Parts: sequence; C-alpha cells; structure tokens
Amino acid sequence: MSTEESHLSSLVDIGQANSTWSKAVISIGPNDTAIQVSFVLDSDDSLSRLAPSSPVQAASPSKFQLVPDDVAKQAKRFVRVSKTDTSGLGISIKGGRENKMPILISKIFAGMAADLTGQLYVGDAILSVNGVDITDVSHDEAVQLLKKAGKTVDLEVKYLKEVIPYFSHKQRLLEQSQLCVPLRLAWLNEIKEAKTIEIITCGQSDQRQTYAFRFSDSLQHQNWSRKIRHLVEKLNEQIVQETNQMFLMLNKTAAFDLKHMGWVNECCAQLPAGGILKPRVQSKVVLLVLTHDSVLLYDKAPLTVDEWLEPSSSYSLICTRVMQAASAGSPTCHSTNNFVSLLSTRDNSNCYFMTRHGTNRGVVTHYFKGVNVDVVTKWTYLIEKQTNTAVCLLKQVEFGELFVY
Repeated sequence: MSTEESHLSSLVDIGQANSTWSKAVISIGPNDTAIQVSFVLDSDDSLSRLAPSSPVQAASPSKFQLVPDDVAKQAKRFVRVSKTDTSGLGISIKGGRENKMPILISKIFAGMAADLTGQLYVGDAILSVNGVDITDVSHDEAVQLLKKAGKTVDLEVKYLKEVIPYFSHKQRLLEQSQLCVPLRLAWLNEIKEAKTIEIITCGQSDQRQTYAFRFSDSLQHQNWSRKIRHLVEKLNEQIVQETNQMFLMLNKTAAFDLKHMGWVNECCAQLPAGGILKPRVQSKVVLLVLTHDSVLLYDKAPLTVDEWLEPSSSYSLICTRVMQAASAGSPTCHSTNNFVSLLSTRDNSNCYFMTRHGTNRGVVTHYFKGVNVDVVTKWTYLIEKQTNTAVCLLKQVEFGELFVY
C-alpha cells in the first residue's frame, strides 16, 4: 500500500436517506477501522445538497435527533451498549462535579456502539455505569469509568431537555456535519459504471445501514475501492482470531475452528420446465464462512457463541465442489452449461461462482456474486484449499452399503 493510499482524502457525493446527495470530504478514520465523513457546509451553515437521485437507504448524520415524548418523560432508562474490540462507546461527555453539572452525553458518533443501540440521545445525563453511581464524580473520573467499563456497558440515563441550550448552535452544526462509517463487519459493493462505492454496515444491531459514495473520476474510485476492501479483509481476519479465541476459552475448538469469512451476494435461481437456469431478481447479502471442515452461511453477522453455532446453512467441506464462472468457449463451460446459462444474462459474469454440496437430501447448489473477479478467484481458491486440508485431516471415511445387481 503506497503512502498516498494510506492517507486518502477525497471530495465525494454521499447518498442520504432523504434521496438526495450531499457533498462531503472522506478520509480513513482512527485505527483504520472506519471512514470519517465531513459534510461540506454552505455559506448559511446548512449541508450542501445536490439534486435528488436514486434513493439510498442511509442513516442521517444528525445526532440532535428528536427525542420521543415517552423517552423525555421517563424518570430514568437503562441502556446496554456492546463495544467491539477495536472501538469505544462512541460518545463524548460534558459536565462533572467541577462544573456543578451532571455527566451529559454531548455527542454520539454515527455508526458506533452507542448510536447502534438507537436508545441514547444528546442531552442524556448518565446516572450510573454498570451499577456504579456517577452523579457526583468529576469529568475525568467519569471518562475513566466509561473507558474501563468493559465490552458490555450498562448505562442508567435520564433525558434533560433543559441542558440542550448548553450546547452552542455552532457546536451542534459541527457535530451534525460529521459522520463515522464503521468498516468492521461491513459489506462492500463497487459500481464501476457510476464510480460509486456502496457500504452496508452490519454491526451488533439487526438494522443494516447503507451508505453510497460517488466519486468524480475512475482513479479515485479505484483507489478507494482497493483501500476499503483491504481494510475490511484485515478486520475480518481480526474477527476470525477473536472468534477462535472465544471458542478456545470455552474449550470448543474441536467443534469450531474458523478459517475465513466475508460477505457475498447470494443469487436465487430457479429451474423452469425448459431445464435452463434463469436468475431471479431477488438476491441477498449473506456471510460466507469457512471452518476447518464446513461451509457455513449466515443471514446476519453472528456475535455470540450461540449465533456462531446456528448458521442458516451448513455443509461438509469434503462434500463440496466450487466452480468459478468462465468465459464462453473455455473448457469449464462444457461441464457447467447450466451455470453459464445462469450468468449469460448478467453483466460481469466472471464475478460469479457456484458451490455444490452433497447432503442427505441430495445436491444443494448456491450461486454467489463477488465484488469483482479478484474476490471470486480468492474465494474459489480458499474453498478448494480448505477442502483439500479437510480431506488430509480425515482419518477414516464410512460409506453405506450399495449393491448393484
């Protein structure tokens, strides 16, 4: 990775939930775990909006959101926040004993742990942390308590409407103009024709947030695609190590040894009367996982031991075959005519691959689309390599008796 790429910064259009595009400067955030977005403000201190375009489902960057009446009227609330190993709570606080004020949430960073709960607001006073009362602590003491609270933090909070004027108008504008897009467990899609990168964040919440970044030229789009893909793969490797460590502590490594993981687009296909595969419009993003002996599929990111042990689909590697899409006329086409028929109606057919799995119910087939041909080639190689490893580790194979007369 070149020095220029490691310090990328570009002016882009970012898609928003209200179907408009806004001007913003993006850069790689702290620890290479997120994309930092700074929206461009017009002379009247409003976000620089562009003409409406195709709708993009994304979260608004504003942290001074309207607080529901039932929340504002509650005496106190209890909110559990689950942090990742690579980021904190994602809040800033003000106040403290020296200021004769309670500890107040003054900023919530979009896409981080506190924001993903959907239950915390700017103006919330933090009354306790993991059961420890902090109503009479200094600002520095509160900061240390929050930092050392562990991965799971239970907050007791109360919304104080009267403190909102304490935050200046200029400060609120500044905070509204900044956004953090986490790359941990993120799915990346590249749309080369539109010079656009689409990122779906898949964190601790079941809700997925989508962001679209549109670049002014192909070179910027290419550099950012390569950089983000590299960072996502690096974070995936960290998750593999963390998950294996978690299973090691529970003495379950014999049953689960994670090797590779990543998001792919699964294409649903049907076999009509003519016998030729045709793609349906429907497709879904799934997490494809390789363990020491299995291929696993998850509809959402697993975060706990129980979730890791309950995939939506599970297949034995030694009963798995993988095939990458081939261009017409290659030798592979003759043995995978149905696969080529499926891809012939789609653009960039080389970005697809297929897995076939032998099961007690017969052969099960899955069709996947990668971001580009390099990703597809890598997945094909990894599945073949891990299958060979699984076979080498196998000491004995048992077959049912079959008599042919």
